Amino acid sequence: MPFHRTALEMIQQLAGFRVDHYPPEKTKFKSALVLVHGAWCSTEAWESWATHFCNLGWDCFAADLRRPADARLTLASWAANLRQLLAAFPFPPVLLGINVGALAALAASGRASALVLVSPSPPGNFPASRSRAVRLLSLKYSALIWLRRVIRPDGKDFDRYFANHLPPGQRAEVLSRTVPESPHIVRELLSPASRFEPGSADAPLLLLAGRQDRLYPPADAERLARWLGADFRLYDSHGHWMIAGPGEAIVRDTHRWLVQRLGDRILLESFQ
Repeated sequence: MPFHRTALEMIQQLAGFRVDHYPPEKTKFKSALVLVHGAWCSTEAWESWATHFCNLGWDCFAADLRRPADARLTLASWAANLRQLLAAFPFPPVLLGINVGALAALAASGRASALVLVSPSPPGNFPASRSRAVRLLSLKYSALIWLRRVIRPDGKDFDRYFANHLPPGQRAEVLSRTVPESPHIVRELLSPASRFEPGSADAPLLLLAGRQDRLYPPADAERLARWLGADFRLYDSHGHWMIAGPGEAIVRDTHRWLVQRLGDRILLESFQ
């Protein structure tokens, strides 16, 4: 199914960062929803999910945290950029991040109402198994990482390991929306060095995983959820790039979880 840009989207600047803003027809929640891109992921990749969320009353912001957008960008600077963005919101927002973006969300969790981790890269201090896909990609990109060159995703690799759950025609469309990535971020995707202590996030956590994820096996994702103290949802028809493909059911599940876990404190008074 082809992608269509929604008329609701507006490109803005917020705290010095480019954001794609998806305002609902009528906002229901005090918390905005901040969508944190991952490795090779553009803000456009959130279009489908953001549209579904804003139809449920969430004020959605897909932020581009690549400032500067070059080979020097690290996870630490990415997380610092996210904290700077979050300071612009009067009420702590909900953070929803994919792969390395989920690690950035964890690092910035002190300013969040809740965190939703989509196909998260495991922190470096979590004892994850290294899948065959991760080992092969690490070997393939090791020279570019060592040389500190900006890295573009290989089309065949993307089809095989990231978008394998999608029909071939849609894989090409999703690939066309990817962006070059800092070698430090690609290294965090394939061999995370960051650390996160379980229990250090005050906000409720939800971890979403796809059964067809070839980078991070579902068993590891479920163990990671337990390690973090997060609730866990597994979706049979999705791979690593969960934000592409049928997403309305996942968005509705996530919406219900947020409303149940956060309750009246995030509802605007007119909806209480």
